Amino acid sequence: MNEADYQRIIPVIGPYEKFPAKGEDPEAGVMLRAYVAVDARFSPEGKVTPLAVYWDGGKKYEVESVKSTEPAALLYPGKAGIRYICRVLGRDMQLFLAGDGRWYVERKQTE
Repeated sequence: MNEADYQRIIPVIGPYEKFPAKGEDPEAGVMLRAYVAVDARFSPEGKVTPLAVYWDGGKKYEVESVKSTEPAALLYPGKAGIRYICRVLGRDMQLFLAGDGRWYVERKQTE
């Protein structure tokens, strides 16, 4: 997959839920969240590692590597979860595992 394909799929993930962007600035804008299907590995110790993400009509995108994981409680007020920085198609992307067990991606609304 090339750069043009990557730029095409990231904006069209959907359907999206809208919520205020993090921060106190009312000009911060609106974030869009899309729930996605994910293949993941669960270790005996309880570690969860995403292996592939499905979007763009159910197309599978392999996770090349997971660069970092961190708690995501402050990224969406009132919701606990984990943020994964994953390498997909040669680019870093944020993938979230919500406290309710659902996976999602986010982007800023550009309209």
